[in-house]
Amino acid sequence: MGRRQNITKITPTGDTIWRTVAPNRYANRSWDARTIVEDAQGSLLLAGDSELQTGGAGGSSNQIHLVRFTGAGRLVSDTMLFRAGDNYARSAMLAPNGRGLVFSGYTTAGPRGGSDLLLGLYDGFRPLATAPGGAAVAPLQAYPNPVSGPTARATVALPAATAGGRLVLHDGLGRYLGAQPVAPGARQAAVELAGRPPGLYLLRYEQADGRRYLVRLLRE
Repeated sequence: MGRRQNITKITPTGDTIWRTVAPNRYANRSWDARTIVEDAQGSLLLAGDSELQTGGAGGSSNQIHLVRFTGAGRLVSDTMLFRAGDNYARSAMLAPNGRGLVFSGYTTAGPRGGSDLLLGLYDGFRPLATAPGGAAVAPLQAYPNPVSGPTARATVALPAATAGGRLVLHDGLGRYLGAQPVAPGARQAAVELAGRPPGLYLLRYEQADGRRYLVRLLRE
């Protein structure tokens, strides 16, 4: 959840995991998140509105604001996209390269002088060298890979003496598809792609001690 430069991460049952306040680095502006997406590294990409209180009859000036946090709530990127008129972001998804952000919304200064829809691509985000919590993102082994057949099941080899955690599945565009728990001490886990369309999938193991592991699975 993001509101007035605050972002809060909660569990599915509503418990707060962490809360961060990120002041706008642009003078006299404040931002609200309108949409939040998660990339394959667990980073949170926010698209929303940056508002400048101007006073007078106009009241405010609004521009599209893009913010990136690590999964642990550390601010790593803060960008405002400026163009004439008031501009608002309302939805976003990861670009096919897995790190850019495709966003849509509307503008009050369309090509014919009125309001119009807009669609943009921001490719300024870069992969983080470390995962949330400062642990390196290490490769994860899975076999078979590619997977095929009615079950399309892959067996994931987990790190020795794992602290437990969860396996998180994303599609090739970075969209979240689901997660499954991993018990402490487990040496392997089965991941099924049955019923999912052919293509590339990203599987991330989020270990309870903060370490992150990643493998790309191909579904034939």
